[in-house]
Amino acid sequence: DLFVRLPILAAALQSAVPSMLQGVLTEVNEDDKELVPEFLQGLTDYALSAEHPPSGRTAAASCVHAILKNGFGRDVECPVKPLMEQVSNTLVVSSANVCAVTNCLNILSVLGSAAALR
Repeated sequence: DLFVRLPILAAALQSAVPSMLQGVLTEVNEDDKELVPEFLQGLTDYALSAEHPPSGRTAAASCVHAILKNGFGRDVECPVKPLMEQVSNTLVVSSANVCAVTNCLNILSVLGSAAALR
């Protein structure tokens, strides 16, 4: 079901006005400090999982990229570092699986790109 909804969410996040997205994430973060980081971690886990179809995983990575790139102002600490650590740990654990390593490297590229574009 998510592989249908995630591309729609990704398109909405990619086209959102950055200040509007920042306002929404700030408001959500004020209510629950862990919700946005957990959401990003969940999307990252989904993108890394070989159990899901490639189109859904790509859309999840696109959502993470849009949120990291446009969802946080320069005065707010970007949550990319814990995500990169999580993916790096997965990379180390999965080092025997070429497909998993490739997925991890791809997600690390998405995270690095989003952090650089902030």
